[in-house]
Amino acid sequence: MKQFQNKKKIRSKIYSKTVLIILIILSLILVKAVYNIYMKELESRKVMEKTKVKLTELQNRQKKILNETQYLQSDLGLEEEIRSKFSVAKQGEEVIVIVPKEKEIAAPDPTWFESFSAKVKSWF
Repeated sequence: MKQFQNKKKIRSKIYSKTVLIILIILSLILVKAVYNIYMKELESRKVMEKTKVKLTELQNRQKKILNETQYLQSDLGLEEEIRSKFSVAKQGEEVIVIVPKEKEIAAPDPTWFESFSAKVKSWF
């Protein structure tokens, strides 16, 4: 019987209002901590996505720069770049200028002038 009474005392202490209030407060603290960790995890995901995008952009830029440097290391690329930056030509090269044909200037239509002069004469 004494064991039963000891268990009853322990149960009454465990289920008391003060212990329940303490457990509720601890639960709220833990819930808040879990919520803060969840929000940080969401923020970390966003930052990770941004860095992945930036990484791919930088990798593409690196490929482009490598291609350009390989092109400039070749004789053809170097020559083309020098020609585009500076107005130079090789020895023996000449410049050909293509001049477009001049359009013929059309003479005024004589019938137009006659009709205009007739109108002017009619006013007088």
